[in-house]
Amino acid sequence: MKFPESTPLEGDITRVTAAAADTLILARNLNRNGALIFNESTAILYLCLSKQAASPTNYSVQIGPGGFYINKYTDYAGEIRGYWATATGAAQVTEFV
Repeated sequence: MKFPESTPLEGDITRVTAAAADTLILARNLNRNGALIFNESTAILYLCLSKQAASPTNYSVQIGPGGFYINKYTDYAGEIRGYWATATGAAQVTEFV
């Protein structure tokens, strides 16, 4: 069976510890077919879909405690950076390739 090019074949799971500082969540990956980021923290996670530093004033999307962000298929293959309002918890990250 041949899968369409945009169908993820595998998921790589990582855990990124929360930091009240700019933190690399996912490196640039031209083979990325999507990603799921779940915020396990009790603090807001500010995600920046850019190589720019993430901060509470420079971000693309906020993920509240227990919330998640989905990057569908080939929407974005660049860096994803994060910044938590307080350094508690972590993010569970699944990158589909």
